Amino acid sequence: MFFTVVVYISLGLTCLGHFNPPFDPPKTWDDFQNKSFAVGFDLTAGYSTASVAFDNGTIVDVARVEGTSEYNDVLTRLSLKSSAHPTYSPHFCIVKLLYLQSHHTRPPYYDCGAQKADLWRQWQRYFRKRFGSPGSPSAATLSNIISKLKAQTDLFLGPLGPLELAFITVPYLPALYNEDLLDAADHAKVQLLTLPGYIHRSGDQAQWPVSELNTAYAGNGFGLDNQYSPSLEAHQDHDEGDEHSNHNNNSHPKTPWSENVFSILLTKTALTAHILPLSSAAHFYAADGIVNFTLGLSSLPPSQDSTSPYWHQIRLALRTALNSYLNRGHNLGRVISYGESALDEIFTKILEEEVRDAQSSDEPDRQPLFSSEDPVYAAARGAALFAKLCTRLPRHGSCFPDLRPRIQGW
Repeated sequence: MFFTVVVYISLGLTCLGHFNPPFDPPKTWDDFQNKSFAVGFDLTAGYSTASVAFDNGTIVDVARVEGTSEYNDVLTRLSLKSSAHPTYSPHFCIVKLLYLQSHHTRPPYYDCGAQKADLWRQWQRYFRKRFGSPGSPSAATLSNIISKLKAQTDLFLGPLGPLELAFITVPYLPALYNEDLLDAADHAKVQLLTLPGYIHRSGDQAQWPVSELNTAYAGNGFGLDNQYSPSLEAHQDHDEGDEHSNHNNNSHPKTPWSENVFSILLTKTALTAHILPLSSAAHFYAADGIVNFTLGLSSLPPSQDSTSPYWHQIRLALRTALNSYLNRGHNLGRVISYGESALDEIFTKILEEEVRDAQSSDEPDRQPLFSSEDPVYAAARGAALFAKLCTRLPRHGSCFPDLRPRIQGW
């Protein structure tokens, strides 16, 4: 026991010893065939969707898969801040080491203590993958959904397939990491694409995926130049079994007065609402707001109108989100709503009322622009646009995530 403690202290005080498992280096574009399309998956609350962006600018919504109870349970757990993991250990000591071992870190790490504390989990992840399983139970659940999306997408692509790469987006959840998405996609025989750090997040945030905050914004036709933006002239509501829809590239969205965005997801399973600045669809700096898996529209009792306590809770949640990020929620440029329930008549009325009441100015030219185009597939279409963007980036700016256990390079 004494010897073990000495070894752990030694490893925490020095980075001379690296005992990480031998994960394979990330793939490159040379490992895949050039295709005339790019695919985006959205693993959202309650269901998942897939869209395909073609080189001619057309975007087709091709699949929707309903989430299982296990899938919804995983997303609910990952929505809790208590499920998130630290990435550093400011003062290495035995107490901190034991804490990190029970509350696992994720790469890239900030220091040696965090790296060493994650060794056991990384080796578990390694051996699970070597024996043919995803790297974690959460990844296994996500992999099942990705496999179903892949099967439906391959069926649509026909001779153009099979699908090899997909840009996968998720709700903005504090405990859902790129590592689980990568393991889930690998097990489903899909290569995960994500935006490189110099475009999307800085290196110290590389462990989180590109969320619906960015992809739904892009899927509504905003924040990308005309080379990548779809036409969104009219809303088309999609139900499972509808014919595939497509959009062509000829839209010219109005420019908002402010870069502050209110991004709201409402499905039958959950409500999320976040404030963030967006200088472009692909950039992410920070966001704040609420995630609540008890406020999905299915929580509304049958035959209840706008006076239902449910709608009062929705109002309170939206107000909390609008006040969450300094004064940005009071100076909005755009409001983006998406998800299968985003066009509910009562919800849209409440959303507009709360947003209008929260604004600091009554001037007409300082009011936010509302958008909710094709809300079921908006995030998947944005992910497909990002996948297309990835094919046009310089080779050194690869969209293939490198999540091998290592310390920050800066």
